[in-house]
Amino acid sequence: MHSSQSSDQGSACYRVFQVSELLEQIFAYAAKGSGARLLRVSRHMFTCIAPLVWSDTEVEPLLTTIPGTRVAAVMGELAMMPYTFIFPPIMDLTRYNVYAPFIRTLRSHLPYNINFPKQAMPKPLLPNLLRLIAVATSSTELYPFDWMYWFIYPGLLEVKVQTRDQEDICHNPTFRDHPWSDRASSLEMLERLSLRCPRLRVLRMYPKRLTGCLEEIYLPVYKLVASLTQLRSLTLPGDIVHHELLSALGQLPHLESLYICAEKISMRETQHVVQLPGNSFPSLRRLVLHRFMMDTWSQVFQARPLFCNLITLVIIYDIPSNMQTTRHLDDPLTRLGSSCSNVRELTLFNRHDSGLNRLILSPAIINILQQMPSMQILSLGCIHFNISLFGEEELSEGSLTRSLVGWRKLLNVIQHVEELHIDDQNLSSQELILIGSHLPRLRLLVFNTVEFDQSEEPSAVESTIQPITICANSYFGSRAASDAGQLASTGEEIMRDESSMISQAARYVKGLRKIQYH
Repeated sequence: MHSSQSSDQGSACYRVFQVSELLEQIFAYAAKGSGARLLRVSRHMFTCIAPLVWSDTEVEPLLTTIPGTRVAAVMGELAMMPYTFIFPPIMDLTRYNVYAPFIRTLRSHLPYNINFPKQAMPKPLLPNLLRLIAVATSSTELYPFDWMYWFIYPGLLEVKVQTRDQEDICHNPTFRDHPWSDRASSLEMLERLSLRCPRLRVLRMYPKRLTGCLEEIYLPVYKLVASLTQLRSLTLPGDIVHHELLSALGQLPHLESLYICAEKISMRETQHVVQLPGNSFPSLRRLVLHRFMMDTWSQVFQARPLFCNLITLVIIYDIPSNMQTTRHLDDPLTRLGSSCSNVRELTLFNRHDSGLNRLILSPAIINILQQMPSMQILSLGCIHFNISLFGEEELSEGSLTRSLVGWRKLLNVIQHVEELHIDDQNLSSQELILIGSHLPRLRLLVFNTVEFDQSEEPSAVESTIQPITICANSYFGSRAASDAGQLASTGEEIMRDESSMISQAARYVKGLRKIQYH
């Protein structure tokens, strides 16, 4: 009888977890630090669910598992760390020790001040921690690292400092501003990581004015970075492009992704010629150069080993609108020559004052694109054609005709492209047709808007475009959509918004597979 009762209770426990509402409540309890109540439901279920709940958690829920622990707001000298943990004199670590082994990722959205009592704490605090992530709420103030020091141990694989909206900066082409840290805490963090984290693979941090003119400032930093021999991905600022930095990074045998963000206010021209050994950067496949002045970084483009193995190249330069001339971009890019012949994904544009990511297309850039035969994905923001692209007769034409000429010259050298991202571009129907008919491999086109001429007859338009996906913010035109049902009946996937303008572009593009609204 007792055995039957136990069996029924066990089945009831399993049925409880099949009810989504109850499961959500249990997860909520666990997330609030009351996960010990799960033991009353089923010890087996607790061991199954606790790793899911606690594998990725924040600092406060973790430390408040210690009874009597609270967080207090502190003003004054600790303004940079306004939230301080206050622990009891004698800490009961029973519950903490239950959850600590499950934690793989530890995050914090606040710069906490943590000072444990003299009571002996377990070392390491989190024996299975892999990722340590600080998510800053502000990118304007210096972000302290102090709370992170407690959790550094040899098994750590990733250390990141990022803004709330920056889950993966290297895949975000707009690149929001970054949370800066002061020089002293940054140096201490690098020193601790180099001494205690031999397995570290990902490092992302933004020391404020970390590099400078004096060797005693930047050389120790580069040596510390070079000692992290297992790094796969590195994100650091580049106030100054110094040959010692590239030499140090070139020694990292496993470095696959390098992101350098320059603080434009403190950029200084380096007088050193960047000369790297031919075996530098043997594993580098992704390079992001962001927020820099082209003249300042022109020396970098002479470092051939930095580019010769790249698969992805992202160049976001920063030229104020009153300084925009093709020379700022043409001169340094011309130095690339054929170094980037293996690049498959290229992003290239200027962060314009208006917020648009724009590119002034010149003959030099056309020549660079022509030397990238492996390129499959091209992102150019918003394209403006420089007058140097046109002859005298072409300059006398109207703006639309001249634009079509510019598009033809660009499309003729990128016919192998499969994805074209011109997110801020407004296209005419003629330009849309031209892009589709000149890119036989195109499968994805991303742009802002398309305008259709009221006088155009869709039946008179011939296009040899292959099936592609068109992603646009919106479609504008005088003609209403009437054949959305006909397209849907052919089995093609179409995503539409409430305006029902779905087939406005489909009238002009044969083989259209999808129109996706952002």
